[in-house]
Amino acid sequence: MAHLKIGSSNHSLHTFSNQYAFYAHMSADQTGISNNTWTKVNLVSESFGTFDTTNKRFDVPKTGKYQINYRLRWADGEYGRFTALYVDGSLSEHAGAVNFGFSSYTPTYYFSVLLNLTKGQTVELYGKQVSGSDKSIAHDDDSILQTAMSGFLVLGG
Repeated sequence: MAHLKIGSSNHSLHTFSNQYAFYAHMSADQTGISNNTWTKVNLVSESFGTFDTTNKRFDVPKTGKYQINYRLRWADGEYGRFTALYVDGSLSEHAGAVNFGFSSYTPTYYFSVLLNLTKGQTVELYGKQVSGSDKSIAHDDDSILQTAMSGFLVLGG
């Protein structure tokens, strides 16, 4: 736990914990992403927090507004790459379409949204590609480039 300190007296105003925050990422490339099919991303490693690595999802522990950040690194940059969040198993309105057109380029796409979530809901990261053949989502050990999802409670309800 960390303390927020104000002024030279080090007066603690609030104690924070990972109870309402998480950071999860891939541990290996995810191959066989079928053409024109939304596929859940294998976020199987957790750096901290309350992410369910077995089911690859965030189970909302408290009702409120959550800042959800996510990034997806495709193994190539050809046209027709998409990234989205699913809430309770359904595509949310926060989907991003990406088109680069360079097969030798491995782009990482970053997105961030503020969601009103209710205790018990689930949030998952999905990818989709429309290249005509199977593709891969890339794992990267560099924390800036790796496919990952993080989130934290901004305002409790």
